[in-house]
Amino acid sequence: MLKEINSFLPKPINQEDIPILLSYFTSIKSNSALTEDEKSFIDKAILTLNS
Repeated sequence: MLKEINSFLPKPINQEDIPILLSYFTSIKSNSALTEDEKSFIDKAILTLNS
């Protein structure tokens, strides 16, 4: 999952980025225009970043 997250970021994730990414994913998760696949990706990303 980290590889997938890193694929759309300008640089690899480091520890300082995790709170920012969690905040970002949490905020966009409530967007009703997201597809089920996008929501699933966001859920997996949040779980990965929290572990």
